[in-house]
Amino acid sequence: MEGMAWQLILVFGLLAVFLLSGMPLAISLGGTGIVGIMLIKSPAYIFSMGFVVWETLFSWSLIAIVGFVLMGCIFSEFGFGKDIYDFVYKWLGHLPGGTVISSIVMCALFGFICASAMAGISTVGKLAVPEMERLKVSRKLYSGAFAFGGTLSAIIPPSIWMIIYCGLSEASLGHMFFAGVVPGFLLVIMGAVYIIFRVKLNPNLSPPPERKYTFQERMQALIKVIPAIITFLVVLGGIYRGFFSAIEASAVGALMAFICALIFRKPDMTILKNAFKSTVKICVMIYIILIGAMLFSHLIFLSGLKEFIVSLFMGIDVPNIVIYLLILAIITVMGCLMDVLALLVICVPIFLPIIDAIGINPILFGIIMIIQSELAEVTPPVGLNLFIIKGVLPEGTTLGSIAASSFPFVVIGWIIFILMYLWPEISLWLPSYMAN
Repeated sequence: MEGMAWQLILVFGLLAVFLLSGMPLAISLGGTGIVGIMLIKSPAYIFSMGFVVWETLFSWSLIAIVGFVLMGCIFSEFGFGKDIYDFVYKWLGHLPGGTVISSIVMCALFGFICASAMAGISTVGKLAVPEMERLKVSRKLYSGAFAFGGTLSAIIPPSIWMIIYCGLSEASLGHMFFAGVVPGFLLVIMGAVYIIFRVKLNPNLSPPPERKYTFQERMQALIKVIPAIITFLVVLGGIYRGFFSAIEASAVGALMAFICALIFRKPDMTILKNAFKSTVKICVMIYIILIGAMLFSHLIFLSGLKEFIVSLFMGIDVPNIVIYLLILAIITVMGCLMDVLALLVICVPIFLPIIDAIGINPILFGIIMIIQSELAEVTPPVGLNLFIIKGVLPEGTTLGSIAASSFPFVVIGWIIFILMYLWPEISLWLPSYMAN
């Protein structure tokens, strides 16, 4: 390790320069990996790297990305998101701070019909912000709720980040899907309790809606979301009962979304074409980034850096929980500079052996890693999701005010991390009952 220290310093310095300069992530990771491999091995060795690309493109678990992205794009393009928003608002809007709580729940539910948390934040923001402003809800309250909701959408199955994590760690995709359910509910409940508490102390933060919706209006809103609910239950229920694998479920979900669009929406080839175009764009972006990430991961393997970092962490004479919290803190700092996909492909190969050494289940760590990566995106000074949220809020909203509004929700996230470390069953209980 000592003999190649200068090469590694050079390589990681190059990666930092690429990332900070705004270079596309795929080029940053792949270019750094190629340069590093040439330094450690030889220029000729790079011609044998074709198998890395091949393994990435034909990884079985990653096939699920295509089906679930297509399912989400069909639901989104055909307007099912607006129906879900109406449903949640009519059922929860009457609660103290109900308008804000509805946004949190909406962001979580959009994890099912959107390809990413950022897409969910943008869509929910366009639907909810006008209503928030009309009712004069405090931006200091609801902007943080959007940030928190983006975290929830990342762990509501089927999550693209979960699929990518399983591709990197070889964890069970079906178990990952269900491991996020209970933590997701806990985050929603704790976030709602916080908002209710704040509004009870200061009702001016979130004035109530102008009227309460009748039971008949609520039932009408429920009927409109039945297609999405049925699809959700079939996809997850089929995985849970063992009728089909998580990968097969992606195809089932895409097919059901297509059938729902034909039955419950006016057939429109233009909208369907847009859904397919969006799917291709998202999948190509993910696969190109993964190819670059795999080249970078191969560099880490060849350099022995993984073994060095594991020995470094395990050589620290501190309790395991301190190592666990230190890893989360490092992810937080890195999240200020890069998006969730970059965090996953860089951090998982490095930290997973350490997590295994201190006895944390890889499934549990995957859920924690995804939640923390999303929370890091709204952590100043340059959390990337801060800019996404700012883009859907009215002019004059500052990044600092969004970050300040997000802070209490970040604290909630850290409370969940500690609870999950102390009681892993919070995340692992439901997967343990899955049919083999």
